[in-house]
Amino acid sequence: MFIGFLMEFYCYVWAIVIVYFVIKHISHGMGPKYRSNKIDITVLGSEQVVLNSYPGSIAQIISQLILNSINHAFEDQSNCQIKIRIEETFQRSEAMLRLIYSDNGSEMALEIQEKIFEAFYTTKRANGGSGIGMALVYNLVTQRLGGYIEVKSEPGKGSRFDIVFPININDTYIKKVV
Repeated sequence: MFIGFLMEFYCYVWAIVIVYFVIKHISHGMGPKYRSNKIDITVLGSEQVVLNSYPGSIAQIISQLILNSINHAFEDQSNCQIKIRIEETFQRSEAMLRLIYSDNGSEMALEIQEKIFEAFYTTKRANGGSGIGMALVYNLVTQRLGGYIEVKSEPGKGSRFDIVFPININDTYIKKVV
């Protein structure tokens, strides 16, 4: 309960951070969850990308993607791998952060890919799934961070989420996007 409150609060704190360390911290903090499932998480990319944004939102996005892989992609699978790549890119001369999250789990059917970001859509309703997690990810990326997210999944290759948002977030930018 208290941790949930802190994460919720952290989502609204604006800070200047090195994104690599935020992601490493989150993946390390989830260690018991993914180690018990024998999942290898690798963070790749520059340790120098400085982000002027909402690190709590990024933490929630990464946490939810990891949980989604554990609960959906890695059922009855060994040698589970998650890779998170950090890239700095430019769009219309604006510095952007690209996070490429990929797992080697089972692929998602096209129908699931088309609905994955809809609120209350879940393939695990009978097992307690609420369908909130990926809708939350979508809203954090598009509304809080002013970016976009795309999903791609192919047989034998697992799933990949491309997330792009501005490195320097400010309230003016967010108001234009929303």
